[in-house]
Amino acid sequence: MTTVIKKLNLEGLRTGIFLFVKSPYIHIAIIVLTGIALRLQRLGHQDNIYYTAAVKSMTYNFHNFIYGSFDPIGLVSVDKPPMSFWIQAISGSVFGVNDWSVIIPQIIMGILTIIILYLAVRSTFGRLAGTISALTLAVLPVSVLIDSRNEPDGLVSFILILAAVCIIKGTTSGKWKWFILFGLLMGIGFNTKMWVAFIPIPAFLLYYILASRLSWHANLKRVCVTVLLTMIFSFSWVLFVALTPETHRPYVGSTLDNSPWSLTFQYNGLNRVEGFGGNPRLIPQFQIQNPRNGTINRVPSNTQSVPYPNTGPPLVEKDGSISGMNKDSIRRNDSQILISPGKTLTPIRARQTAKCASTIGNRTDSNITPPITVLSPCNSDLSQTVELVRNKGGIVNLFKPPLANQLGWLLPTSLLILTLIILALIPKKIYYNTNHFVAHLRQNDIASQGLLWSSWLITSIVVFGMAKATKTHPYYLVGTALPMSAVLGIGTFHVIRRVKQGGIWAFIGISMLPVGLLFQVVSVDNSIPDWVITIPIATAIIGILISLNGVGLKLNQRPLTIAGSVMVGVSLSMLPLYLSLSHGVSDTNFPRVPIAKAQTPQSNQTRHMDRLDEYNLVSKFIDKSKQNFHPQSILATMKASDAAPFIINDMLAVAIGGFSGRDPVLTVDSFRQLSKETELKYFFLTTQDRIRLTATAHKREDDIIKYILHNWMDVSYAAGLKPHTLFMNPD
Repeated sequence: MTTVIKKLNLEGLRTGIFLFVKSPYIHIAIIVLTGIALRLQRLGHQDNIYYTAAVKSMTYNFHNFIYGSFDPIGLVSVDKPPMSFWIQAISGSVFGVNDWSVIIPQIIMGILTIIILYLAVRSTFGRLAGTISALTLAVLPVSVLIDSRNEPDGLVSFILILAAVCIIKGTTSGKWKWFILFGLLMGIGFNTKMWVAFIPIPAFLLYYILASRLSWHANLKRVCVTVLLTMIFSFSWVLFVALTPETHRPYVGSTLDNSPWSLTFQYNGLNRVEGFGGNPRLIPQFQIQNPRNGTINRVPSNTQSVPYPNTGPPLVEKDGSISGMNKDSIRRNDSQILISPGKTLTPIRARQTAKCASTIGNRTDSNITPPITVLSPCNSDLSQTVELVRNKGGIVNLFKPPLANQLGWLLPTSLLILTLIILALIPKKIYYNTNHFVAHLRQNDIASQGLLWSSWLITSIVVFGMAKATKTHPYYLVGTALPMSAVLGIGTFHVIRRVKQGGIWAFIGISMLPVGLLFQVVSVDNSIPDWVITIPIATAIIGILISLNGVGLKLNQRPLTIAGSVMVGVSLSMLPLYLSLSHGVSDTNFPRVPIAKAQTPQSNQTRHMDRLDEYNLVSKFIDKSKQNFHPQSILATMKASDAAPFIINDMLAVAIGGFSGRDPVLTVDSFRQLSKETELKYFFLTTQDRIRLTATAHKREDDIIKYILHNWMDVSYAAGLKPHTLFMNPD
């Protein structure tokens, strides 16, 4: 009886294993659950507050919604087309705008992208290839990051995988509906992140021309109509904004001329290739020592005068009384500014020049109080990202941190395995007659679709590798994640095929995978423990031994030999999986920090906490003021990042300088008119705003700051803030 029970248990175990291996759904189910878990662990911690504030503003009325206004009163629009924010605004209208309602749509689209990629690859290359592709995309750090944030890139990836399916269906069937749907999808992609959605178009076009079985005039007709539809759908929103009178819409953010065409072709076009206005400029800085507390502040070396007006505004004490200079004597003093009752600040005049640079844009937020001492220029270590910006290595940077980390160090493996896909494009008969190449692609879906995904990967590597913006925004590499994942899955298919065929290419195919793993192991930093690294190494070694032994025994097609090759392939996803899992919630406070390099400098943490304290004090003061004086008061700031927290917390706030604080949205006169016609009662001014007056040439927004400092009342002391932080409209 015991023997029978053991036999039944053994048979049940075998049956369970067989069903697990043969089930068409269990593999993708596990991958989908893994992807969901990796993304949900970051839920509520990773929203980009700039876009979250825009979504909040878009829920106020249809005018803000259709134009993608950043602020509730419709003064300035966001720096991207509003397609992805429309989806988030709909979610926010249903569930309320918070740090998870804007991200849930991104997670859903990210999971759907994984599933569609699996189906697209599996239909031609088999279940194993689809599984590897989906697994890679599910665990890539940059994919996990984007899918768990409210960046528009998640929608772009979702749209592009759908477009790829449409072009494959259209090429194989020739039906018009697929080309019309393709044009619509590309238009949606363009209205999400503009030209980024067009990066795979050369690969799509090459695939269709070479693989289509229709006549040349039928192909030409479909190409022309599809291009026309793509252009119509793509520029529909831009044309709508351009035809709207400027007085009836928000200022087009991140432009100098309030033109949607500049937003399209310059800010989101050439500037993304050349970097934001070219190479980031390293501003030489001096160390400024405050003798009262010994702290070191940094001021740009081209400082010529104090970033304050010739005179100071009155100060409002905590009891509401005004101290210091009154309105009649505002312009009387030409050399001093009142920072607190009875104390003055002497203008800074730093005439020295410097040849060294400190950090980019990370100037101190602490108040500079007199007296000050200008020290000699200093040499300090630049952050890894800044070093990368200065490096002109181009595509080579994709193989070095922090860019290599974003793709889980899998890019070299994908390029190695790409050779097998290329070899499938040129079988023996092509060497006898090259005219058979096109016929081969038209008759062989494995070859033609391999060409599609390979050319897409190569195009994205070239574009994102050469674009300087990628070096400052590593998460842009999510545009490479989709084709790279597909290539890895398709490459695994070709490795297995070579193993089954035997010969020298069987050994070469198997060796490509451990070479890729070796690059991973060599490239990882100290953030991954040694015990974690040993797991994929051990898995790969076991898989290699099993596979090579099977090939040597002429047992190439036996399941155990194939399983050994699969073990080596799966080992490549282990380090990216750990990276996505362990670093998932460590970059909460810094929306632009990539997941793979999420260590936060202590100085940045301190500065962030100081800024949060300022936000809380400003909010409390204005809330108290609303109860007594101004129930619908509006707060103004220079930069969007300063206004965003207030907007998210249901306060009416505007950024008169747009995203960067440098958009010429208003003149002094138009600002005065705005403050008279609306309830614009407060202005939140940061130390960086004042320092910028000395770091840049004279600009329109600088005049507004000077006007504020001259004419508005300083209520900072009454709000518990540093002097010259919060101002109130005296009218």
